[in-house]
Amino acid sequence: MCIDAGCDGRCRPSSRGPVCACDTMLRYVNGSCVDIDECVEENVQCSQHCTNLYRGFRCSCDAGYVSDFAEYLCFAKDGEGLVFLTLRNEIRYYKLKSREEVVLAADAKQARGVTSDGTWVYWVETAQGHQAVMRAELHDVSRTKQVIIALGLEDPGDIAIDWLGGQLYLTDAARGHIAVCRLTGDACAALSDGIKYPRFVTLHPQRGAVLWPTGSSGMSRLDRRSTALSQHIGVK
Repeated sequence: MCIDAGCDGRCRPSSRGPVCACDTMLRYVNGSCVDIDECVEENVQCSQHCTNLYRGFRCSCDAGYVSDFAEYLCFAKDGEGLVFLTLRNEIRYYKLKSREEVVLAADAKQARGVTSDGTWVYWVETAQGHQAVMRAELHDVSRTKQVIIALGLEDPGDIAIDWLGGQLYLTDAARGHIAVCRLTGDACAALSDGIKYPRFVTLHPQRGAVLWPTGSSGMSRLDRRSTALSQHIGVK
């Protein structure tokens, strides 16, 4: 029965005739076994990069990073990874290796989003009568803290840094847009209008992508490299 079936992969007899099948990580399509792109279809949890291989995949890391023993996660060769967080009136970071928690600022005014480019730390303050984007040197916050955006804000929320392009991205729920500015806070423009209550934003600088949640429908994506900036807001 299977001899004449012409299966590209494996064949097993059944009451209805021969049944063609493929080995692991292959899919039977139009009479042939074709490779499955695990990076796209299997939600592979590579920390940075995923490369599809025949009947498999490979995770890899950017220069300056090393992978763990399972080759899924990437860790910086030098220094220590930091996780930044806000606690209403405090800005903190947590060291991933030593597990030390450091208070950067204890006088923030209802802080929301916080991020860093490794040299500066940026955050949003939303107290009544004081809506602003702040920044300070990571290792000298008290003496270098400054307001970089104070005009054109109604309900600012999250902030993200593109360290490759030298830009910051900021959500404003009341205005319904995501703004993009220089890291110094000037030359701001609305990157995308008509977004329903944008609260969070994240970036993939290497791919030039801006992403934000859209409720139950998942994530929206905008390619910052091919999008014309329009509707100037904020300070010049």
